Amino acid sequence: MGLVTENEASARKSHRSLETTPEHLDELVKKALGSVNEGLETETVAWKYLQPGRPNPTYRFDAVVDPE
Repeated sequence: MGLVTENEASARKSHRSLETTPEHLDELVKKALGSVNEGLETETVAWKYLQPGRPNPTYRFDAVVDPE
């Protein structure tokens, strides 16, 4: 493995997974939007959330592949 550039490190940080319930994430997003929209008149037209199922990969490696 080589050195990681600053851009790659930044991209990796921004693509971390989030483990929470859809309901909790919904509350967090609404709270964040409320603080951003403070003093503004806003109207929510539609608001939906879902929880995707577990991934079911079609293909799997039989062994760990060493990149070097």
